[in-house]
Amino acid sequence: MINRWLFIPLSIISLPNYGQISIKSHYLKTYHCHQNTGCNAYGDDIKQDLFIRYNDQTLFWTKSIYEDWKRSEIRKVSDNYIISLEDELYSFVDLKRGTIYYIDFFKDAYHTWGFGPDTVQVKNNVLMMMKLLKDHRTQKDVMQFLIDQIE
Repeated sequence: MINRWLFIPLSIISLPNYGQISIKSHYLKTYHCHQNTGCNAYGDDIKQDLFIRYNDQTLFWTKSIYEDWKRSEIRKVSDNYIISLEDELYSFVDLKRGTIYYIDFFKDAYHTWGFGPDTVQVKNNVLMMMKLLKDHRTQKDVMQFLIDQIE
């Protein structure tokens, strides 16, 4: 029989995993655009894992089991996507395709990134995300663009 004083701490420790949904996807190339220097693709067309976990408040994702998990606060969830925010920068998850896009701002320049199985679509979306930002559109406008691509 489990001592009830032992059971309570074990229950509390396991709470963060309660209600969490996990998605395993993959990508062949990483697509990245820099506001000032252009766009690049990284990778050798080798299938790499993409891990996504979320609950009702937090999105976690990593593109390698050897890297730290990126964590952001969920702002909106639908059947098709998640929009999250970390340090005033947005991330977007296409739940049906297992694809992640995010915006970064480093050294006075925007960066757009994309990871997912459909390399042509990811590349085109990352390019358009940067075009919108260069055209002085907001990050929210970029998120709406991504929503429009899947609905």
